[in-house]
Amino acid sequence: MKNRYLSAFVVLFSAICFSCNSDETPDQGMEGTWELAEIRSHWTQDILTGDDMYIWESYTFYPYGTFIKHRLGTELEYHASGTFNFTDSARTTEGYENVRFILELKFDENVSSDIVYGCNMSPQESNSYDEELKETMYLMDDGFLRNWGCHRTADIDWFVYSKN
Repeated sequence: MKNRYLSAFVVLFSAICFSCNSDETPDQGMEGTWELAEIRSHWTQDILTGDDMYIWESYTFYPYGTFIKHRLGTELEYHASGTFNFTDSARTTEGYENVRFILELKFDENVSSDIVYGCNMSPQESNSYDEELKETMYLMDDGFLRNWGCHRTADIDWFVYSKN
């Protein structure tokens, strides 16, 4: 009888200590592969999905802040890696109320700027490496990851990713 109580206590204690927490850290929710689900036009509000999308992309986020990005375009295939970190969600800033986490992605120095969304110049052509080989992404409350380009400009398409 004593063993049953002890076993029940161990099971209950384990369940309490190792259960899912609603306050999960950002990296726990990010690990894994995120694939491009839709492309949204800023100007026309059109949404492209499936075969209508002009590229295919994915990000795979790993523990300890590293990632790999894959892009398949009409003629070329790109792969790049880098590091990422999280910044404040900025929920108090107007327009950011639905942002759960903000990710800052920094690509390795040897990548083509063609894979860095919204950038069209090499580090040598820009003012600095830090300025050009970064992307800012937003994990939204709806569970989707959004990329508004490296310059956060309003005149490019918005990419929306879903987690596999």
